[in-house]
Amino acid sequence: MKASIFAFFALLLSVSFSPEQLEGRWEYVYNDGSDMVYALTTGDKKGPWYEFAEKGDLTVRQNAGWCGTPPVSYATYRGGTYDLTKKGKLTMTHKFWGGIDTTHYQLASIKGDTLRMSFLGRGGE
Repeated sequence: MKASIFAFFALLLSVSFSPEQLEGRWEYVYNDGSDMVYALTTGDKKGPWYEFAEKGDLTVRQNAGWCGTPPVSYATYRGGTYDLTKKGKLTMTHKFWGGIDTTHYQLASIKGDTLRMSFLGRGGE
């Protein structure tokens, strides 16, 4: 019994993420407590999304200005970058309406077409 409990916890601690798991376009769906939930999507979505490509290339679709009062206007910002550690820390750097933004997230899970992550902070480390 002790061996199986040890094996279970060892498996939990060995969760590893790779950039290939992130590749694709992820559309924001909802907040679930401290986690933000995204769905893998295709096509030209009109709302906010992140698109992770090979070699750390990132495209972001988000609000086009400082005002978030509906109706919100969106813009697509190309030329961003991302870095993902095996332990799931995701750092994204990209343009936005006010300049350049760097954000840090912790991935909770990537299961099928669902991505869950929590916001850690903004700016340099």
